[in-house]
Parts: sequence; structure tokens; C-alpha cells
Amino acid sequence: AEPGGRIVEISDVAASPEAASRETFTPVSLDGQETAAILYSSGTTGDPKGVMLSHDNFFAETNSILEVFTVGPPDSFLGILPLFHALALVVNLLLPMAAGSRVVFLESLNTTDLLKALPTVNIFICVPQFFYLIHDRIWKEVAARGKVAEKALKAMLAISRAGRRFGLN
Repeated sequence: AEPGGRIVEISDVAASPEAASRETFTPVSLDGQETAAILYSSGTTGDPKGVMLSHDNFFAETNSILEVFTVGPPDSFLGILPLFHALALVVNLLLPMAAGSRVVFLESLNTTDLLKALPTVNIFICVPQFFYLIHDRIWKEVAARGKVAEKALKAMLAISRAGRRFGLN
């Protein structure tokens, strides 16, 4: 995104005339056991420690996901988690790269930018705490509109749950 919160799409690097074609590209050879990244975690002790992850670790993680989920070039991810976290690094960078998918990163995490970006993606992976915050924010906004709005939302949710029992979603 550019300053001011506008979403800017960066075109496929391989599509640029200066880029080497897929036929002439030669990947660098590497030892899969070599350290690819050191991610820091406080674990349960609160003392930060570096966790060394190899290229094979990332390869296995990405391939495991691709064995369960169908992801490819038509898909588009929304990445809001910081890439220094293992989850974000794998699902918002390495997985889309391996699948040839597009990733949308937000310059800042605010409601306006998030709502603008959501219709442009079909995959959004995040930690549960983020969804709890969204859920809490929705209910606070509805509560601010009064009891009628709260009852209306509860009724709509009940109708939606009932519809699922009949195969409607």
C-alpha cells in the first residue's frame, strides 16, 4: 500500500520484460537442512530464544498445506500478520508464493483499509484473537445502536443458523 492507505497492486515480476523467463530461470542449489530463518519466541518461559528453521521445515509445512487445500493462481490472500511470526511467514508469504497466488498486504491495520481489502481476496488466515476482536467490535457497534438493533442482529443470526440445518448457508 502507498502512504495514505491506498492499495497498490504490484504486477507479477515474471511478467515484466526484464525478468528471465521460467525456462531460463535456474534456482540456487541449497542444502535443505541449512537454516533458512531464525524466528524468536518467548515460549512458555518468557525468555526469548531463537528457533532455527531449515529450508526443509518450510518446504514440508508448505507442501502439507497444499496436500489438504487447493490453492493456486486464481486465489488471493490477505496478509495482516507480521512476517516475523511463523504462521504469517508460511501462510501469507511462502504458501502463496509456492501456489502462484496473489497476496494483499495492508500498510496499516485499520477498519477502513481492512474493509476495502476484504472484497479483493478470497483467503484470509489469521490468529483466533484477531477474529475475537472483530466479533467484539461488531457487537459493540450494534449495542451502540440500541436494543432494537441488537435484537434484529440476534434474529438474523438465528435465521441463519436455522437455514444451515436445511442446507442453506
